[in-house]
Amino acid sequence: MVPQSLDCLIYLAKLMSEYVKKSFFSSILNLDSRAIGTLYLVLAIVAGVIGAVFSFVLRLALNGSDLAFLSLIVPSDPALLSFMNTAHALILVFFMVMPALIGGFANWFVPLMIGTHNVAFPRANLIAFLLLLLTVLSGFAALLSFGDESRFKILMLASIFIGSMSFIISFINFITTIITMRAPGLTLARLPVFVWSVLVASFLGLMSVPAMLAALTGLVLSGPVSVDNPSMMVWFFSHPEIYVLLLPAFGIVSEILVTFTKRRLWMENGVVAAMVFIGTIGFILWMNDLFEFRTPDVMARYFRVALPLIILPTAFILLSWFVTLVKSRFKFEMPMLWAMGFFFVVLMGQLSALQLAATGNSVNGANQSAFVAHFHYILSLSAVFAIFAGWYYWLPKMTGYMCRSLTTRIHFWSLFVGVNAIFLPQHLDQLTNGLIFGSTASGIFSSVGAVLAAFSVIVFVYGVCETFVRKTKAQSNPWGEGALTLEWQLASPPDRNVWEKVPVITK
Repeated sequence: MVPQSLDCLIYLAKLMSEYVKKSFFSSILNLDSRAIGTLYLVLAIVAGVIGAVFSFVLRLALNGSDLAFLSLIVPSDPALLSFMNTAHALILVFFMVMPALIGGFANWFVPLMIGTHNVAFPRANLIAFLLLLLTVLSGFAALLSFGDESRFKILMLASIFIGSMSFIISFINFITTIITMRAPGLTLARLPVFVWSVLVASFLGLMSVPAMLAALTGLVLSGPVSVDNPSMMVWFFSHPEIYVLLLPAFGIVSEILVTFTKRRLWMENGVVAAMVFIGTIGFILWMNDLFEFRTPDVMARYFRVALPLIILPTAFILLSWFVTLVKSRFKFEMPMLWAMGFFFVVLMGQLSALQLAATGNSVNGANQSAFVAHFHYILSLSAVFAIFAGWYYWLPKMTGYMCRSLTTRIHFWSLFVGVNAIFLPQHLDQLTNGLIFGSTASGIFSSVGAVLAAFSVIVFVYGVCETFVRKTKAQSNPWGEGALTLEWQLASPPDRNVWEKVPVITK
């Protein structure tokens, strides 16, 4: 009797393993760009939660909180906290922001917006995602070898190297797709702003990421090398990388404003030109962080002028959004609320850039709190708000379900108040020499803000689960007559065969 029961259990286990294996590999090896985009978004959510936990722990440590209640870290180990400081940035930029904006939303909606069924190179698209997964595994292996400094560095460099290869493949894929696979009548002048933003960001990334690969290769193979050359290569990558992340964010917010104001962007062609200008001028700023005040006066003046110069096209985009809003009536639907949050944090980032340029802290202020706050406003916070704006805007199209309004509003306000409570006092302290907040008051505000931001992560995860449990059906176009791009002409979610007939664009 017992052997028969064991045989039965073994047989059932084999059936289950075959089913799991089949379903797993059928999803992970799917060549459809929407399926791959979904995998990117799942990776971004997981990485975002991990990065948020690291950020929360770092904020507690900076405020002098007792971390003994955390069993995963040793409070007296500054090396581990230093590792978390580096890791939270790498995780959020390479495994959350870029996978969400470039891998997730672009894979999902660039083909739909230009009237095609898939990207130009579906297999290369899958390879790019699998390389990013390999990057995650390499990074995790580096984490496990934290005590071995040489092995840790090599694995981290290998992780970033593989991830850079993944992004290069994606950039080439999107450039080819947008240029060669547009629907009849969809000229470059008629492209949606989001597609333009992905195109410009892909060109920018394709020119800057190889510099990172060259720098990493030199660090791995050359041994003790001159510090200047690798650092120059890394900064040549890093400054354009900021705009690789910001440009798709600008595109997402522009699409949301057009949808809910039911108007074209004011001077839309000018907005596209501003994006191209941002992509071009982004390369001028790459030396900014290599120079200190001992730099010769002529060179110092040049780089102090270069930083405000990048503000001009960004200010024009913000002006276009503002004029579009002033000339229209709109409802504060959830995507619109997140777009307004993005508008605010970008504006704060631009104002802080002027402050840093005026005081000279843009060059040697890496350890200044105002510099840290500026960098978070202009890169991480703006990207996060744009990602959530795109998430709530396109989630009905991707899943066919609507989010609960109350949950999403709690998510927005807890994150918005939390992150501004963390970073806004740092700007004001630098501007007023601590007259508004002191160090004690600033620490209290930051602690409260960190708790609110951590709470917002919990609310988001709960909201995702709630959406799939409640299953409130979404219409093919839940946002009304303002949503005019091609993806809103399809079912929610789109059928496997997206276009039965290739659309022809006439206006």
